[in-house]
Amino acid sequence: MLKIVGGIVIATFSLAACENADTAQYAEEVEEASEELSEVDNGRFSVTTSVERDEGAVETETEGVFVMTDEGMDWQSSVVMEGPDSDVSTKTELSSVDSTTYERFGRVDEEGRYIDQDGEVVNDAEWVKAEKDFGSPLEPLLDIDLDESMIDDITKEERDATVVYTVNYSEAFLEQQKEENLSELEDEVERLQDLNAIEQIIQSVEHNIAYQEGLSYEGIVLESVVDNEGVLVQYTLETEVQESVAIQPDSEPGRMTTTNKIVINDYDDPGIEVMLDEME
Repeated sequence: MLKIVGGIVIATFSLAACENADTAQYAEEVEEASEELSEVDNGRFSVTTSVERDEGAVETETEGVFVMTDEGMDWQSSVVMEGPDSDVSTKTELSSVDSTTYERFGRVDEEGRYIDQDGEVVNDAEWVKAEKDFGSPLEPLLDIDLDESMIDDITKEERDATVVYTVNYSEAFLEQQKEENLSELEDEVERLQDLNAIEQIIQSVEHNIAYQEGLSYEGIVLESVVDNEGVLVQYTLETEVQESVAIQPDSEPGRMTTTNKIVINDYDDPGIEVMLDEME
């Protein structure tokens, strides 16, 4: 899921013919930038997920804030999804405070305010404790670990006031990612069975497992952007796969590109906080 950042390329350093020592150096620089991010006080972020197939693309964007604490990190996120007629939208919010995640969900008006079935504004939308751990949306940036044995090559480019590292992963890494994705889905089936979830939900996940098993991973590229303060401010992972079966009954198998992009829009702003009002 690679989306190239705009800017003028001042210098390019390719590792295609370099020794492993250079790969180790660039990997270490990215990991150090990740550590620098963990040292900031707070920030605003956005997470964009895009799935592109031959017939078109679907994209969602989540916005949020985070605050570093002595215990870790509090964070809050919000995503609005438009309905099929664009006149009814829904909003999902998540807040993690002291390692406990809360959520609230509902229909919203054009200004993003929660409304009831009659379209009246709801002033006391309730936060409830989430039934499962969603994990931090910034985890890929804060816990980045580049295994050199899983990397084919790394390039390093200076673009305006940033440094961009592009990692091309090996075939072994592609196989590992497929196995991990399947394992997570299998764990989800077990969780749903333990909760005595309705059979249709379990079958939906099982159908996804069958679909994932038929995928051929053809390439995974990671782009990491470090700002002039040495802080990791962008993480873009692009995965290309070839389908062997169609995900929908009325479609044909094809190529699919999935892009996960996380951007730290700004940080160390005294005005940033995770709102705790109305929370149980």
